[in-house]
Amino acid sequence: MALIHCPECHRDVSDKAAACPSCAYPVARTPHGQRSVHVIEKTARKWKRLRVVGWLLILVGGLVLFPEWAANHTHGEWLGSWMGSAGVACLWISRAGAWWYHG
Repeated sequence: MALIHCPECHRDVSDKAAACPSCAYPVARTPHGQRSVHVIEKTARKWKRLRVVGWLLILVGGLVLFPEWAANHTHGEWLGSWMGSAGVACLWISRAGAWWYHG
């Protein structure tokens, strides 16, 4: 067993260790086929907030379109369909923004 320096924190690490015990930097020399892939989602919070607003608009728009409520209000049907459409637009914009800016 030999000691090598961790490229991240520069402490001594066993050459048999998979990762540095101090900073968890992977130091093992594994073949490419054995490496595990870690997918990290880096979506900004503003896109997640917009997605939540979209779902809320769709939910409230559906409740407004509910037949009994829409019958009692003259603009209920128009308002519900507008809110649902705005919610769908928010979902599409948040999805496109998260994809375009990658977090």
